[in-house]
Amino acid sequence: AENVLLRATRGSGVGHLAGMREFSDGYWRPLLNTPKDWLVEYATRKRLQHREDGSNATMEDNRNRIRHAVLPELDDMHARVEARLAALGVEGEQVSNGCS
Repeated sequence: AENVLLRATRGSGVGHLAGMREFSDGYWRPLLNTPKDWLVEYATRKRLQHREDGSNATMEDNRNRIRHAVLPELDDMHARVEARLAALGVEGEQVSNGCS
């Protein structure tokens, strides 16, 4: 969701809103669309150690500022805003694929 919002604020068109793709350039990212809270819960149940990149907590990066400040405010105004933005990114990817 933060990627869609970041790209939109940079002036990207709808066809360029999508972020990382599950399949691209020979890579498969099977957990890309799995919610973080589900992954953390699974790791806890399986007694796997969860690691968080420390840079994700800083406010120095625009993406982190959107994640930690902007998205929570938007979610207060409109429930499920992250899911809606992610869906918009998927629609943008579909538009992009249809145009190429």
